[in-house]
This record gives sequence, C-alpha cells and structure tokens, in this order.
Amino acid sequence: MARANLTNALRKRMLSVQELKAMVDDRLRPDAIEQGEPVPAIRYRVLRDAPERTLSGPSTLRMNRTQFDCYADSRAEADELAGYVEDALNGLTGEFEGIYIDDCFLDNSYADSHAPRKGSDQYRYFRTLDFEVSYQTNTVED
Repeated sequence: MARANLTNALRKRMLSVQELKAMVDDRLRPDAIEQGEPVPAIRYRVLRDAPERTLSGPSTLRMNRTQFDCYADSRAEADELAGYVEDALNGLTGEFEGIYIDDCFLDNSYADSHAPRKGSDQYRYFRTLDFEVSYQTNTVED
C-alpha cells in the first residue's frame, strides 16, 4: 500500500540522521508509545492520505499529512529531537523506498506535556510536528 511505503520512507530517512538515531534507537513507532516506555521516543501517525483528482479523473499524485510526536523527559530534549526530525524531513524531495516525494514540508508545530503517571512526579514532554507530503504512486486509485 502506498501509505505504508511513504511512512517507511520517512522513517528510514529520519533514522539516517545519526543524532536522531542515537537519541531514539528503535523507539520510532506508529500509533503509540507505550506507558512507561523509555524516552526519548517518536510516535507517528498518518492523519490523511488521499489521491488527488484532476479534471480528467484520478491521478498517481497523493496528498498526505503525517504527524510526529517527539517525547522526552525535558522540554529541551523534546525540542532537540523535534529539530532533528525537522532537519531530516522539511524540504525533502526525490525518490525514497520506491516512491517519489514531490514535496515534504513542516506545516505546524506545537509543544505540550502529559502529567505524571500515578506514583510518579516525572512529566512527559513532547513537541508535535505536522508534515504535508505530496508524492507519486505507481498506480491510479479511484
């Protein structure tokens, strides 16, 4: 499926940044970071992935919005991790993992935190990054 290829390409691109890989190791996961899992870690999820339409009908161009939540034990560390993600993805174009990315840009960023779990005083800080990605697939989807 095209979406899986895109997220795999974005994930592989991020892990090619040595500083990012050193911070998260393999804690770059879809959908959820488990309660109590060590941080820093990154959660990603696809918010939108839809084929573009043209006046002549469907095309191979798809529009995607993928969100990355960069978790850490401090605001500074969450922001540092988010900076590496932004450096890896913002402005990305070209062929990656068998798909062609026309454009990838940071559309939104915000910071927040989760209150400590019961029995803990450690907040979990995160910075969220939303990327808009236009990319080409090999097949037309209706």
